[in-house]
Amino acid sequence: MQDNSAGAWPAPNEGDWRRLVEASLSGKPISGLAAEIEPGISIDALMAASAAPPLSSRGGKAWTRLQRLGRAASAETIAAALATGADGFDIIVAGSAADYGDGLTPAELEALLADAPLDRCRWRLSTGSDGEACATIVDAAATAGRLDPQLLSISFGLDPLGAIANGQADSEDLQTLPTLVARLAERGYAGPFASADARLVHSAGGTPAMELGYALAAQLALLRELIDGGLPDDIAVGAVDVALSADEEQFVTIAKFRAMRLLHARLLAAGGLPRRRLSLHAETSWRMLAAEDMHSNLIRTTIAALAAGLGGADSLSVLPFTSAIDSHDPEAGRLALTTQAILIEEARLARVADPGAGSGTIETLTLALAEDGWRRFQEIERDGGLADAAAGKRLRAEIAEAAERRQAALASGTGAIVGVTHFRADVAARQEPRSVGSSFETTGLRPRRTSAPFESAAS
Repeated sequence: MQDNSAGAWPAPNEGDWRRLVEASLSGKPISGLAAEIEPGISIDALMAASAAPPLSSRGGKAWTRLQRLGRAASAETIAAALATGADGFDIIVAGSAADYGDGLTPAELEALLADAPLDRCRWRLSTGSDGEACATIVDAAATAGRLDPQLLSISFGLDPLGAIANGQADSEDLQTLPTLVARLAERGYAGPFASADARLVHSAGGTPAMELGYALAAQLALLRELIDGGLPDDIAVGAVDVALSADEEQFVTIAKFRAMRLLHARLLAAGGLPRRRLSLHAETSWRMLAAEDMHSNLIRTTIAALAAGLGGADSLSVLPFTSAIDSHDPEAGRLALTTQAILIEEARLARVADPGAGSGTIETLTLALAEDGWRRFQEIERDGGLADAAAGKRLRAEIAEAAERRQAALASGTGAIVGVTHFRADVAARQEPRSVGSSFETTGLRPRRTSAPFESAAS
């Protein structure tokens, strides 16, 4: 390479760059590189670099690798996951926002925690309408093991808004939250205690902006309830985390997680609340998983995990690639953890603070998603908040419309699912997808895999 430090020839500019791109497209217009993410939001691959600073940093540390624990979990499952590199566990309770048909009952949770090493790793719960019962079970297990709550790392995942949204509870259940959080805090647990869990919006078919709008509205409702219930502002802000889904749309997922941090900061500033770093959990998408040609799911979950990590997730749970058929496959569970280990230990992705910062494309998409998420959040608030029936009705209608729009794109061929609608293997195994249950059926916020209609229609 020749040295141009003396300016012997002109430095290339953006016009030169674009001309090279046009030449590589064989006569196709450069505008064809743009892609619509959702109505009104597009991504342009050729946006100029920005000088934006990082939105978040884990200080060079890796995100927390969580292994999902559902109905088939046992002491042996936990021991095997710890030996494989898990930092902790995401325990899924039946009826929660992350229950895809394999959630534990409170009784099963109690049996599981009887032998669980609560003091050896990180724990996160997704509890649904059984939040108080699950919190009591966790506290009882800690007491029985003579463990100091101050030394434990547990996120309780109390999600009354999710239970209201899926028809399992009403607004009165939200009113008991401050007392429960205060009780747990007095016992010495550090939290977070409540969760603005938007995974149910994603799994039901919602767009990234819908997911963000719901998460912000849930966060505000939880903060309002905790502060009105007597908790100090700084305690209330630290008591709530956010959970989002990560899917195979790499740049969109990176931007979505970055946008959530922008929205969190804007919400705290608007409410005059103390600034505090958001605790942000990620789970790879249920809806993107295919029941046919299941090994293609390994690529999808790897992209999703990479994007969540680059987007700044503090903890991550990767769904096993067989989850559409069997959520209890030990080898698939091991690969889910190994995926994270490779990204962290070999690719060293966690060493970089906010890799999306400075990318014109990522920054522009981040801002667009944040603005649309804020707009949707304001609509929910104008309707009376997430606990109000009007807000729930609007949200369900918008999610259903987005899901139908995605299905229509796949049916027309403008969208694609490799291995299902495109490049389908003639010898692909035909297995019956497992049921995700009926807890969401009455409201329309039920988990739905995008590929399912095309699998069932295939002969």
